[in-house]
Amino acid sequence: MKKSGSGKRSAAPEKVGWVRKFCGKGIFREIWKNRYVVLKGDQLYVSEKEVKDEKNSQEVFDLSDYEKCEELRKSKSRSKKNHSKFTLARCRQPGTTAPNLIFLAVSPEEKESWINALSSAITR
Repeated sequence: MKKSGSGKRSAAPEKVGWVRKFCGKGIFREIWKNRYVVLKGDQLYVSEKEVKDEKNSQEVFDLSDYEKCEELRKSKSRSKKNHSKFTLARCRQPGTTAPNLIFLAVSPEEKESWINALSSAITR
């Protein structure tokens, strides 16, 4: 059951914080950019800098377009980066244009916190 956003403009976000967002591959390495992320209801707001109003975010993702949030880890990698990666996987329905998103949290604990918050927002 989805919550309606009407009349709840001042509702506090469920989770806010800084993560690194995967933005593609360069010539020699992956490109990760620091992003300020706000989870509010079934919307994920992503900005280059900390914003007070989510409407000023550069990107907004509707979590109803996503089916799961999970840890992303290469089995044989020893890199600390791989202990904090997580992904938002889009629904596999025809016509879904939402991108798969990959994030890097500041710590494994923060990664788990984001996965739990996003997973519960997806299942609402």
